[in-house]
Amino acid sequence: MTHGGDSQVAGGPVKVVLLGHSYVRRLSEYAGQSLTTANLGMSDIRIQLVCRGGITLWPSKPGKCVHDHLPALSASHPATIVLHIGQNDLGQNVSASEVVGEILQLVHEITHDCQCPVYVTQLVTWLKHSEKVHNDITEINEELKHTLPHHHF
Repeated sequence: MTHGGDSQVAGGPVKVVLLGHSYVRRLSEYAGQSLTTANLGMSDIRIQLVCRGGITLWPSKPGKCVHDHLPALSASHPATIVLHIGQNDLGQNVSASEVVGEILQLVHEITHDCQCPVYVTQLVTWLKHSEKVHNDITEINEELKHTLPHHHF
């Protein structure tokens, strides 16, 4: 199944783009460590990692907003996109519901522009997070789980 330009090369691997903040950046570093970790060790899909540490849902600094990366994402013609975003916005005077709304809007925009499915990963809590951030992450994950189609979250 092809969703655009070069998302699948003549029966070759399907292009999957992982878009997100430092977690995806760290995954990119891991993938670059050796030949066995290149392309995350997969041969049936072609992985492209679009990432930037500190990336947010709302404009903060040039290059730090996920929307700054959407033209390049669309130009890459992916068959599928996996999105991990939202944690860097917590604690910035933004409610959990606002983060959910912005993620949903982003998914809609990417789906429309790239004409491919978008899968959203859940946010992850860390011990260092405050109780409020833990609660916000739980609320965001629950809202997304109930709002997005089950197989897209």
